Amino acid sequence: MIIYLYIQMVYYPIGLYRDSFGLFVQVQYIQIPAALINVGLSILLGLKYGTAGVLFATPIAVLLTVFWYEPYVLYKKMNRKLSLYFWTQLQFLLIAVICFLASYLLCSLISSTIIGIVIRFFASILVSFFIIWLRFHNTSYWNEMKMRVFSILKRRRG
Repeated sequence: MIIYLYIQMVYYPIGLYRDSFGLFVQVQYIQIPAALINVGLSILLGLKYGTAGVLFATPIAVLLTVFWYEPYVLYKKMNRKLSLYFWTQLQFLLIAVICFLASYLLCSLISSTIIGIVIRFFASILVSFFIIWLRFHNTSYWNEMKMRVFSILKRRRG
């Protein structure tokens, strides 16, 4: 389910742009092969791996169809290189994996008591934040996010 959530979060901006450009007709038919692949994979993987197989079928079907096709249609409309989109997504995926692994390794060193779970929670947040900061602190992404956070904080104080 985390994989599917990640895919949905990555895909969300593409959906917003698709809706803004009115590209419904160009992408509406990709849902049919996505559904067919999802059903077929759910049956095949469900027979072999049970419930876990069924749960993995949806992200696989999305990756095989919608995940690449809708960005293709959008980037073609915007006259941009699709490789730029996938390179960015690959970087984000790599950062997410590094955050997961670093948090997992750090948390494996902390006990499973109630206090340990609270410490694990904050340790995971801090490690992930630090890794994300290392990658993005000199980028426009980071500066824009920083300005938004400060703007929200100002409104709450004021």
